[in-house]
Amino acid sequence: MEIKTDIKVLRAGYGDCIFIGLISDIGEFNILIDGGLRATYNNVYDRRNPVGPLKVLISDLKEQQRKIDLLILTHVDDDHVLGIKDWFENDFPTADFVRCFWVNDDMKIRITRNLNNSPANASSLLKLLRDNNFQYSNQIVKGVTLENEFCTIKVISPSEVSHNQIAKNLSLLLNNAADDSYKTPLKDYLKKEWQCGTLTDENKASIAIEIETKSGERLLMLGDAEIQDVMKELKVIHKESEFPVEYSWIKLSHHCSKNNFYPDFLKLVHASNYIISTNGSKFHHPDKDVIAYIVDQTNSNIYFNYPERARVVFTEQDYKDYPQLESRLKSF
Repeated sequence: MEIKTDIKVLRAGYGDCIFIGLISDIGEFNILIDGGLRATYNNVYDRRNPVGPLKVLISDLKEQQRKIDLLILTHVDDDHVLGIKDWFENDFPTADFVRCFWVNDDMKIRITRNLNNSPANASSLLKLLRDNNFQYSNQIVKGVTLENEFCTIKVISPSEVSHNQIAKNLSLLLNNAADDSYKTPLKDYLKKEWQCGTLTDENKASIAIEIETKSGERLLMLGDAEIQDVMKELKVIHKESEFPVEYSWIKLSHHCSKNNFYPDFLKLVHASNYIISTNGSKFHHPDKDVIAYIVDQTNSNIYFNYPERARVVFTEQDYKDYPQLESRLKSF
């Protein structure tokens, strides 16, 4: 059976909101991963354009009588949860429209109004689910598998140890900020010893999945997952395979942060297309350190959902050093 893959990486600010449609002659299986920031659903900051891309997507699906077969909230950081929270508060979906929801809920429900922090917003969403008797699946850890006539989905992160250990001090997120200058040429990054910073508990608890369609196409959607956990699990589930394992699409972890990447990752996987999902605000991703290895060690395309971000990353020297670079840069 031939499966056509339709990927939309929505403009979700510095967050993630990714739609994957698997379409065949017998029907389709649609996956929505995360909801980005609030403006991804309702853009209250733009009076001329108040309807965010997630709201447009949901309206289009309903108009076409299509469903979201699997909704995945990878973890509880605001740049992943707020768009879903705003959607559910304004237009709570029926169980027929959102048929399965994966969200790890290993936390206390503490509703505190007017606090812009992950536990409060995630708790509010979970309370909405429970108040509306909406069934969802938790305990989504590595080893969980979903299989149907369209695909097989394997959860490769988080580990049970990292399963939604919610950080108390959200200011730790600032440790993941990147240098926004981008003035250093790509080749200079390759000369440095790789150094990886620490991750927050929220990111360690992020759900990451491998999707393999019945046509044999593979996609790797990494959320904000801890890269060492991902690499360990890839070695387990592909122990009979030759490395690197081929993927059509890989969504890089944590908006292409150097804290969620190791150069050896590229020895385990190869993608035709790498996805960078961010507008670069607040934490100034993507990190050019990561991009340097992808540009130098692969011939893959690099997709940005904000093409204007791609335009500031590279120097004139980068285009001289890598003559094919411009043709490899793509956008959604």
